[in-house]
Amino acid sequence: RVALHPAAARRLAPQRSILVTGLMRLPAGIILLLAALIPNLVAAVFNTVYNGGQIVSKYPELWPRFLQITAALNLVLFPAGIAIVIWRLFRFHGELDRWHRESVAGMDGGGSVPHRLWGIGHEIALLCGALWMVAGILFPVLLMWFHRSFAWQDALHFFSSLAISGGVVMTYPFLAITLLNLRVIYPQLVRETVYDPAFVQWTTRIQRLARIWLMVAAAVPLMALTLLVLREQAPRPILLATILVTGMGFAASCLAVQEIDNFSEDLRPVMPDQPQHGPGI
Repeated sequence: RVALHPAAARRLAPQRSILVTGLMRLPAGIILLLAALIPNLVAAVFNTVYNGGQIVSKYPELWPRFLQITAALNLVLFPAGIAIVIWRLFRFHGELDRWHRESVAGMDGGGSVPHRLWGIGHEIALLCGALWMVAGILFPVLLMWFHRSFAWQDALHFFSSLAISGGVVMTYPFLAITLLNLRVIYPQLVRETVYDPAFVQWTTRIQRLARIWLMVAAAVPLMALTLLVLREQAPRPILLATILVTGMGFAASCLAVQEIDNFSEDLRPVMPDQPQHGPGI
């Protein structure tokens, strides 16, 4: 069956690049944790530099308080996010092991499992977005609390910049984690059985989610552009660099969504609704 569909064979036994081979030597949880953590760290650095510059230029007396609030929120939100992600990854590993054992044993017990397995990128993306929304609300509120002259327009601008960062750290972890699952982890699970009765169901859902996150990736540079137009004193080089980087990210997101579609289309012809008990794979 696989021999009649070369594209499916390449998905199940792909040529491994040096990068992919190196990733396969690492525990899956470490890879997925890094995929979620790195965009958050980059966004946190951007916000510290960008909003710190705004504070210094308009409210120089608020700079020490800004650093204190930044440190406090990062010390609370980052560990909380990492702890939740690690807990979810432990469950992810358990579900991987159970589904693999049942599939190899020929048990029809994995029908609904792929939804939980391959939805982890969506779950982590929503978690990242929720934490950034919390930071986006708390940060300007605390600044206004400690400095009564902190204008509401500046608070709204502050929230908008964190919303842009939230869009970044929601979209790219979802796409990165989903592609890692599809290209590295999933082929190892089904290579021996070529059996996944819920394949069409969960790949259709992943494709739909990918398009939603693609729209979010498109909205991020538009939000940055709006911020640039409406905020005359905003540092142009930083915002222009943001628009350029997020625009490149949108282009990469388009390629990622196309790869998710290709993965689904390549494997659908060889995924039967019932396990194959004859000789072969």
